[in-house]
Amino acid sequence: MILSSWAYKCFKAGKLYKLVEDDEQNVDLKTLERMVKVGLWCVQDDPALRPLMKNVILMLEGTTDIPVPPSPELRQAC
Repeated sequence: MILSSWAYKCFKAGKLYKLVEDDEQNVDLKTLERMVKVGLWCVQDDPALRPLMKNVILMLEGTTDIPVPPSPELRQAC
């Protein structure tokens, strides 16, 4: 399984805690969700869907809302 696909499945299922190595560690799930959403936007196959770096910074800082990213899985044309 591709890492981005697995991360997306965990995100959609509300199981982001599966992405961190140590579940006993105190993890800020809001921050983790923000980081995962930004990462999923940045690995989109279509470059037009990827955010500009200035927008990535704003998203990482939490100063702008991050829409739910589409699945990063490759889409093949028919």
